[in-house]
Amino acid sequence: MLDINMQYSHQTNQKFDIGQYNESIIYANKCIEILTNSADSEETQSLSLKWKNLLRIVRCGIYNGILGDIHDDETYQTTILEPLEILSNCGDAVYEMRAKRMISQVKAQRERQMNKKRGAAEDGSPDTPTSSSLPSIHRASLYGSWTREYYNYGHDRVTSALGEGYYNDDGDWTPACPSIDLSTLQEEHLSNLNILFGGVGDARHVYTTLCDANKQYKELSSEKKKLFKLNLLLNDINSTALTRDVLMIAALDRLGNLTSNSTHEEVYDYPETEAFRLAVAIQYMFFGYAQPISVHNTIMTLIGELICEDFVSVKKLIRTSDDNWSKIKDVMNYWRNAEEGVDDFPTVTTALRDIFKVRLNMSDKPNTEDKDGRVQEQIDSIRSGNRKRKEERIAAIDNATLEEFPSSLLDMLREDMPVELRNDDGKLLDFAKIFIRNAMEKEDPDEVEDYNSGKLSPGRALDKEFLIATRAILPPFGCQANDVYARIYEEDECPPEYLLDEARKDIKSSWKVNRTMFCPIWMKFRDGMPGINEYNPVADIGESFLCYNDTMTYLEGSPSSSSELNFFQCTSLFFLNVAKAMNNLMTNGALRIDLSVDSITTLCRSIQDGKLEQRKFHRIYLSNIADYIGTLSIFTEVAPLLHCPTKLVPSFIQTNVLYNCQVWSSYSQFVYSATAISSLDACGSLLGLTFMNSDNIWVHCHQWKGGLTPCATKDEVTRWLHRLLLIILLPPKRESYNPNENCPMNIAQFLRTCVYCIEHLKYPIHWIGSVLDDIITACSTGVLKTKAEIPSSSPLTFRACKTMNKVNIKPFRLELLTQISIWKNKYEDHLLPLNLVSHSTCRQYRIVLWPHSSPPCIDMPRVGCGGKCNSLCLGFVLSKNENLCSNHDEDDLGGMMSDFSDFISHMNGEGKVRQLALDGDDTIHFFSCMRFDRDLATGQYFIEFLLTKDDFNQYSSYYVHPFRTDSWVKLGIFTGGENSIRLRDAKLVDY
Repeated sequence: MLDINMQYSHQTNQKFDIGQYNESIIYANKCIEILTNSADSEETQSLSLKWKNLLRIVRCGIYNGILGDIHDDETYQTTILEPLEILSNCGDAVYEMRAKRMISQVKAQRERQMNKKRGAAEDGSPDTPTSSSLPSIHRASLYGSWTREYYNYGHDRVTSALGEGYYNDDGDWTPACPSIDLSTLQEEHLSNLNILFGGVGDARHVYTTLCDANKQYKELSSEKKKLFKLNLLLNDINSTALTRDVLMIAALDRLGNLTSNSTHEEVYDYPETEAFRLAVAIQYMFFGYAQPISVHNTIMTLIGELICEDFVSVKKLIRTSDDNWSKIKDVMNYWRNAEEGVDDFPTVTTALRDIFKVRLNMSDKPNTEDKDGRVQEQIDSIRSGNRKRKEERIAAIDNATLEEFPSSLLDMLREDMPVELRNDDGKLLDFAKIFIRNAMEKEDPDEVEDYNSGKLSPGRALDKEFLIATRAILPPFGCQANDVYARIYEEDECPPEYLLDEARKDIKSSWKVNRTMFCPIWMKFRDGMPGINEYNPVADIGESFLCYNDTMTYLEGSPSSSSELNFFQCTSLFFLNVAKAMNNLMTNGALRIDLSVDSITTLCRSIQDGKLEQRKFHRIYLSNIADYIGTLSIFTEVAPLLHCPTKLVPSFIQTNVLYNCQVWSSYSQFVYSATAISSLDACGSLLGLTFMNSDNIWVHCHQWKGGLTPCATKDEVTRWLHRLLLIILLPPKRESYNPNENCPMNIAQFLRTCVYCIEHLKYPIHWIGSVLDDIITACSTGVLKTKAEIPSSSPLTFRACKTMNKVNIKPFRLELLTQISIWKNKYEDHLLPLNLVSHSTCRQYRIVLWPHSSPPCIDMPRVGCGGKCNSLCLGFVLSKNENLCSNHDEDDLGGMMSDFSDFISHMNGEGKVRQLALDGDDTIHFFSCMRFDRDLATGQYFIEFLLTKDDFNQYSSYYVHPFRTDSWVKLGIFTGGENSIRLRDAKLVDY
């Protein structure tokens, strides 16, 4: 009889392990019924098996959500409460103790669930978090919640979001997936094609997508034209970036209305027309930092008209909230009213000082840190490829036929041949081969590639020289009243210095700053100092806009080559096509544009939670957002909104890595450092996501697609989550002055991942519950037993761990228990740890780090247009000791963040703060900050954090030691004396 029961018990366990809780309960009840009715029911082995299955029934009931089903009290009683009552008096001390603890827990949780679903507050306290008030999943950074940087000009080459996937450079250079062909789409996709542009910036990909969509739209049948609807969602965390896009769209709309039947030549050849003036304004708005006064007046007039009409004309084109329109209006008013040289706004001289540092060919050195020589390796690889292609072209000459040479070249060569040989085609062919081979031998292969890519062009030679000499864009012919520019156009390629000097003086005295290049918050944050932007618009218009990914094929009226076009002819060709495309699609009801001023994670979470219109996206473009928010949050927040790929709708997420590519040896190493997932293949088994490109950190973009069913085992999921937790709690020691490896993850991100595993990946609830139970138990005992490796290298490198590690996480227990409690209250149907005791109300507190009248200069790096976004990920240590790690690990913020180091102590980088954590010192407590920011009105820096009321009172006398969670170094400015901070200095803020 016992053998049969063991079989039932085994089946119960199997069903439980894979999350089939109802089936597990059925087998457990059969096992208990047979045991109860058997003659040996009171034997020790039978009783133990009975108690084991009773407990499993209880666990199945809890994980099955019975506690939250307030309308099914009978199942709650029979499946949870009655079995626990039996176990609490079963005579087995271990089961009795566990059952009694669980009875109090399930009763409290049942009551909370009932109160929540009845619409009441959980405990009646106004401090209790609402369903939407969860801690941020991103580490607190000095760069604030409102922006990470302000990129007024993008860094990547234009791409249509309908285009094919990026290539695999594994030898055959084939695209990762085909393009989206509108003519083959099924009705459900054709009528509702959704594309998300996250971190949209200057919207270059949006414009190319419009041209591509319009070209395909014109070729559709009349029936499919009626069905087609393209929905674009443009998102950016920076309201100024989107305001600039709104202004561009308004100008493009007007240009499209004026030129619906005009050719490209009719726009750029007639300076007296409104279309010409708009095309010039669009060019300078998009590419220039300074602009002629006439262009400035055109843009200011447009802004004034939009504000005066309350954006009525633009609201026909764009949908967004009233709050976002208000933000857009504020930015436009800033552009209208800011005075150059005042109000933290630059003059033309300062605006042009650190931009357009022209690099046109491979012979120039990159302006980036290359400590390990990896950047130089990439350059050498490109140059090697250029030389190889040159050799291939020369070798191909040997197999050429006479018909392959231009007739004009053959005629010229015949003239130079002896008369008696001119009719000998064999000799002529030999002569042609020698001539071309000799010419090609003299070519600089890097320069040839620059011409082929569009970086160099004879048509834009004058524009290039003007840009180098003045750092401004040469006004189109007929645009300027000053005749110096007309005289410059009379030159071939290189104007004389006296003309360029005249132009420089005119620019300085009469031109205006391009207002749309500057963000009001960003400029105030940088004390009016404009950023460095070393792009080259003259090269970019060819290389990044017209000569990349067959962009010219989307453009009507484009020549076979853009090499003979000057800069304005190129910009007007591109933007005229964008204007016509947008006008045609809008007129026919085939286009909808939505704007979102928010972080990409907040936007996507709002869509997932049903607060915004529910939709799945066929393509998602994220630029280099992963540099700021990490890859894991893209997986948990954005990827669930990706449409499942099909043969006709090859969906994917596209992102790329821009900062510090030289740090990682491969893209898989980058992904590991940002997700704790050991390999790209493991992303498939764990998350159901497939990486589509080669494992190369340097490639132009990285693309992911969904569609796989996650198939990881419980052990694999547990080890991954343990690994992720350890990377968050115990990241490796890094150089404080150069935070190469951005890991913007925190405990909230870990808990969000736990929810994601259940909600989206559909892993059994108890898998995650067991992980949380391990953590809760370790908070008490101090020891987390795990086969996950302890992070030990920077950058992070995966090393499989074959032995069991014992990691003391007690210094993190206060925040772990606080956050688990918060997230459990929100997701009580998903996060169901059985070991969590009741936790008091959580509150958010604020501490001003520098309360004195003159705050220290902890400011942005004076390089780049945004610097390293996570270089100040902040946390703090609570300690009785006022001088924790005195003279050790005090961060030299002055050396990294400003020119003023008087306020800052120096460090020796021995990693003592991290060692305290590794030692499990239970007299200190580590916290991550929810927010680290600067009050722009007072100049004060502050942090905000979460803590329960009871913990706050208990540790109020402890000292607060802020430290950087990306490098384990303490901020030396707060090291004792009059600068010391105690927890009791914190003030309660709204949560």
